Amino acid sequence: MNELEHLWTSPPGTYILARVSVEGKEVLLPLNVIESKTTVIDDDSLQEEVTRRMIAAGVQIVDYPTKN
Repeated sequence: MNELEHLWTSPPGTYILARVSVEGKEVLLPLNVIESKTTVIDDDSLQEEVTRRMIAAGVQIVDYPTKN
């Protein structure tokens, strides 16, 4: 978990939670808006914990357009 801590402790505006649809399922992906990079976490329970911590830290959730 320590290696992901920057996702919720970085300066405000560095990361957002991008709400996207993946295979018909809505997910929140951590997105570094400065570098335009997402962080993909393959472990569902770890993803949920990271998302919870990011929301608690005030990271903004943004609907992110996807190409069909």
